[in-house]
Amino acid sequence: MTSEPIEAREAEQARALLAPLRDAPSAWDEARADAVWDRIVEARGADRRRRVALTFAAAAAAAGLAVGLALTSARRPPAPAPVAESAAPLAPGAPLRGRVALPSGAQVEAVGAGIRVATATADETRLDLRDGAVESQVPHLAAGQRYVVETPLAAVEVRGTRFTVEHHPEGATEVRVTEGRVEVRPVDGRPGRLVGPGETLRVQRLDRAGAEAAEDAGDLSQAVAILQRLAEQAPTDLERRNHALRAGRLLDAHGPVEDAVAWWARLRVRHPEGAHAEEFAFRHADALRRAGRLDEARAAGAALRARFPDGARAAETRGW
Repeated sequence: MTSEPIEAREAEQARALLAPLRDAPSAWDEARADAVWDRIVEARGADRRRRVALTFAAAAAAAGLAVGLALTSARRPPAPAPVAESAAPLAPGAPLRGRVALPSGAQVEAVGAGIRVATATADETRLDLRDGAVESQVPHLAAGQRYVVETPLAAVEVRGTRFTVEHHPEGATEVRVTEGRVEVRPVDGRPGRLVGPGETLRVQRLDRAGAEAAEDAGDLSQAVAILQRLAEQAPTDLERRNHALRAGRLLDAHGPVEDAVAWWARLRVRHPEGAHAEEFAFRHADALRRAGRLDEARAAGAALRARFPDGARAAETRGW
């Protein structure tokens, strides 16, 4: 029986040592193991013992490398999940949802179905917000660059900041600023206002629903301002008087008493006859009394009794 050549036996032994590396969890694969062996057996002129030693050393070193890679892989914490960004071009009219990187470098997070892109280029961003909320983190913009969030009630423009704009279809836009400043410009011509870090501004619709929304939100000064504006601009005299009466009642309940005095005095002069005339006169006299201006309150009460001797409010002014 012929014996197997020594070199063949050595080759088989080395391959047996290298075989586990083919299943090791590392980049050391079968092709690389074979390449190591090929380099070993090609060293024809070297001593056979040296070749065997080299074979085992190479196998051991490779095994150590494989184990090291496996441990490193096991100990490395998992990488954080990547932030989802927009993969599709932001064409005008495209809906905006989730977290999106804009061409200007701004990062936005959009919540709600009523948010669309009006313009999204490196120099200009305009977002159309009808229902929902948009949180924007905007790097400082260079001269000529613009970033605007527009709602049916206001345009909110920044120069580099972090802020959130939320619009409620029932009649309110709310702006909350975390960093920097934004300018809020109501679309109806009311004066704009700068909103700074930590501040919140609500822009209400200029109708009764807007006033009620402001009142429900606890923004009584906004509710009074809307009602006073409606008292000037409502289409009919009765509507104007009703809005005026509601504004005055809010001032009586929550506002500075001198503001109530001034408002009722204005209404008493403007509406001396017709619906609510007696109520306006009484409210003015009562506001004077609450302000501690008793002589003026008594005089106003006497004028009320003379003007409306049989009125429901006349008796209430006696004894002041």
